[in-house]
Formats: sequence, structure tokens, C-alpha cells
Amino acid sequence: MILRFAKLSLLVVVFFSCKKDKLKDEKEILIGKWSWVYTIYEYDKCQQNGGYSEVLNPASENVTYQMEFFEKGKVKFYEDNIEKFEFRIVFDYFKPSDNGPFSDPIFHFIIHRDNSNEQIFAGIVSNDSLFTYDEPFESIDSPCSDYKNFWGK
Repeated sequence: MILRFAKLSLLVVVFFSCKKDKLKDEKEILIGKWSWVYTIYEYDKCQQNGGYSEVLNPASENVTYQMEFFEKGKVKFYEDNIEKFEFRIVFDYFKPSDNGPFSDPIFHFIIHRDNSNEQIFAGIVSNDSLFTYDEPFESIDSPCSDYKNFWGK
């Protein structure tokens, strides 16, 4: 009886700790390898003069970044073609957006990394463009600075 309870407990832990969302239907738009194109870094925005902005790119930073989304619900991040980390995708939000003048569908998303409420990955995606607030440069919780990261497929 104790052995059966132990097996059942282990099964429950494994089942719930591996939660991830597969990329199907509209979410398939994320599948594939994305390369970092540039980042707009805005800082000192709380100053009287309105702050400054700077464009960061692979040439200016002497580094390349890629991220790869897999249908099975995982993301891998690469720096200079070396895998740095991966996480499971658990969607909190994935909704279509007003396309404005664009014909491609656009979606806003919020992902919990490895099902953690503390680790959020958010952005906007279309067929060949991805915008993120995180990775490769993360916006910190400050109203005075911001990173806007742009990726291409």
C-alpha cells in the first residue's frame, strides 16, 4: 500500500511539474529560429530633457543572439550559436491584435517561463517579426529606462 502511494505521488509530481503548452493553431506563428536584429535602449526618460535612446545591434555589441521555439512547447536561447538556456512555455495570454495597416496577423503574448509567475516573457509576434521586452536585454522595473528588442525569422 505504501509503495502504491509513493508511485502515485511520484506520478502526480512528474505530471504537474512538466506542464507546458504546445504551439498549435495560431501559436504556430512562433515556431522556428529567430535572430536578434536590434534593440532600442531608452534611458534617463525621467529627466527634464526626456531622456536618450541608443540602438544596439549585433555589430555594436559584438555578439549574436537567437531563440528557437519548438512545437512541443519549449524555447531555447543561444548566444553566438551556443545554447545558454531553455524553458517550457506556459501561456498566460495569446490574443490577436489590431493589424493596423499591416496584412499579416499580429498577436500579443505573455508566457510564464517554466510555469513560474515570477519569470514572465512577453511580446508581440507577426509572421516574420518578433518584439520582446525581455531577451536579449531585459527591461528592468523602472519607468526611466526601457529595452525594446526586435527579432527576425
